[in-house]
Amino acid sequence: MSNDEILKQITEYYLTSRDFNGLPIRVFELPLTKLKEKLSELIQEGDISLVFEEQHPNPHVKCLKPWDTEKQILHLKNKKDITHVVAYPEGPKLLKAVKPQKYIGKPYRMIVAKGRPSLDCAYFKLEVLEKFRNDPRFFYKINDIVGAIYNYDIKGLGKNNDIYIKSVGFAYDKNMNRAVCIFYTDLMDLSKNQQMYWKQYEVKGTYKPHPDFIMSQVYGQWPEKASLQEAFTGELKTINEIAMDAYEKKLFKNDYWEKDRPKELAFLIKPTAKEFDEFIHVLDKLISENINVKFFKGLVSPTTENSREDGKVVIKTKGSIQMLEEYIRGWFKPKYIKPMDDLFITLKKIRKLRQKPAHTIQEDKFDMRYFKKQRNLLIEAYTALRFLRLILQNHPKADRKKIPEWLYKGDIWTY
Repeated sequence: MSNDEILKQITEYYLTSRDFNGLPIRVFELPLTKLKEKLSELIQEGDISLVFEEQHPNPHVKCLKPWDTEKQILHLKNKKDITHVVAYPEGPKLLKAVKPQKYIGKPYRMIVAKGRPSLDCAYFKLEVLEKFRNDPRFFYKINDIVGAIYNYDIKGLGKNNDIYIKSVGFAYDKNMNRAVCIFYTDLMDLSKNQQMYWKQYEVKGTYKPHPDFIMSQVYGQWPEKASLQEAFTGELKTINEIAMDAYEKKLFKNDYWEKDRPKELAFLIKPTAKEFDEFIHVLDKLISENINVKFFKGLVSPTTENSREDGKVVIKTKGSIQMLEEYIRGWFKPKYIKPMDDLFITLKKIRKLRQKPAHTIQEDKFDMRYFKKQRNLLIEAYTALRFLRLILQNHPKADRKKIPEWLYKGDIWTY
């Protein structure tokens, strides 16, 4: 059996299989030493690659980029049991064998046919998700790092409640511009109409998927860190637990932990003034409107008294942020005052940003800078809550064991 015959058999099997599967090399009826020699020559020429079970638990699909040439050849040479060694066509000869007319309207299937690993990602504008978020025929379940899209019996997409996209992730370029990333294995089986829908939002550039997206979806490992939004609500929850220890009452009315977290707290998927304002509205509701003024009973006076020029006394109810600031500044005297100042500067900034759209009619506009404005503001808000928790945890009645280790250490993704 010649090298060309081996390559032809590998290529035909790959291009006619359902999921572009590799051909197990055990099917070749050649002496093991001779087979290894011929396969090594084809690897060296760039005509094939081998995937071993040591690289991926399912070598029958080329999920990841193959090992470099020398490593493949050496591993094959030392391999005694070739049962799970699988061969894939590569390079110019594969491209020549691919018939583009077979993949008209299915660009992502053609990309995999040309040898792209199925767990490589294509990248898209964030707006691509708007359709699924707003369409009740889809169930859009996404946190800030990974998620999935399900369909509700849409014609051409499969049975009721089928997964439409199994793994939806996010990626970033060097300037922290955000994009959606989808594995080719999820894209290649979509209908022609659906593939062309995604294609129109595709972006080029040097993007890298979020580390926890890859670790969880490719390698099946638990996330390395918490998301920024998870940390934000985690701080609310922990502050309330400390307040209960110290005063037997919550500082915040709700902690919005896990399923109660508003979807508007997520990173924007459309950079418009309208969506940014909706985020500000929710962020302020989770902070200043969420402060439990009953917490301050006996700690801070709820009103102020001011004398007018005519001698009358005007009694005014204090705002929630004002009461919190009086309580913190009155009861805690840190060595360095700036972090405390920054805490209240941030809370007042969010309150002011919310009041502006609430009292004016603004023209909606599209601006990519809204993504970074939102991220920066969310970092500021999380930092403020973290510092508030650090202050409260010094209370003599506070049980520090209730502070989750990841929150205590600050194991947080800020993107």
